[in-house]
Amino acid sequence: MEDVEKVLQAIAGLQSEIREFKIDMHEFKNEMYEFKNEMYEFKNEMYEFKNEMYDRFDQLEKKVDQIQVQVAHNTETEVLLREVQDTVKEHHTDIKLLKKVIAN
Repeated sequence: MEDVEKVLQAIAGLQSEIREFKIDMHEFKNEMYEFKNEMYEFKNEMYEFKNEMYDRFDQLEKKVDQIQVQVAHNTETEVLLREVQDTVKEHHTDIKLLKKVIAN
């Protein structure tokens, strides 16, 4: 009888340990679900960040394109202004020469 009681106590102890193990596993499973949800949230945040960066790069690209157009326009205008400046200098020289010719 004593052996049967020891076996029954051992079985009861094992059952208790199994219940605790099941509880621990259930808690672990819940933690894993929470972790999985956090990872999905993080993944979504990364997609949002990635899309935001693409938008910013697009905006920067447009600004760089606008700057290139403006620089090209400024360069053309500068060339025209230098040509006009050279022409004015030539006219100034011509006027001086004409004044000397007329004065003599």
